[in-house]
Amino acid sequence: MIKKGQLILNAAKQKALAAGVAKVETYQHHGTLAESLIEIEDDIRAMVIGIRGKQHEHQAEGIGHQLESVIRSMHKPILVVNKAFSQPNKTMLAYDGSASCKKALQMIVESPLLQGMPCHVVYVGKNGEALLDEANVLLKNAGVEVTCVQLEGEVDEVLAKYQIENDIELTLMGAFSHNRFRDLLLGSFTAKMLAATNRPLLLLR
Repeated sequence: MIKKGQLILNAAKQKALAAGVAKVETYQHHGTLAESLIEIEDDIRAMVIGIRGKQHEHQAEGIGHQLESVIRSMHKPILVVNKAFSQPNKTMLAYDGSASCKKALQMIVESPLLQGMPCHVVYVGKNGEALLDEANVLLKNAGVEVTCVQLEGEVDEVLAKYQIENDIELTLMGAFSHNRFRDLLLGSFTAKMLAATNRPLLLLR
């Protein structure tokens, strides 16, 4: 298993170098993925992870067990992917005014990766006008091209439909607090969104 892991890491490193990445470091740890990531979390700015591991990659629905554990354990942004990478041109922020969503807004303002990219801020539910106005002002003052929309219905269904209809390549959302019950709900929501849109989801902590 150790040799197999080394081969996988070496192949991934060569692929990254061939793609033009200047510096690539590989790590091999014992234990669960979440435990290993926690050990190096201070060195991580953002993490990219597939929706399912190799053992379950052909499943049509659900997310891998490792992913659920990582979402609950990590404090850094997590990009969950379910297809080959393509450069996003528009983003959508699922917004509910919570502390994590406000932090996500600030990250959009400050991130050099998202600058110049139009952002759709979507609130699902009633009485969201004041929250959307607040987000609108913050993003516009930062020079972000923003569209604010209030919709009603089942959150995952409404967001997925809006994303597809508006050809938005990347969804951003603030992750819940480290409460196991809410994080399990987040895992379910994550799976539904990824399955419905077949597009990446960036969880901002």
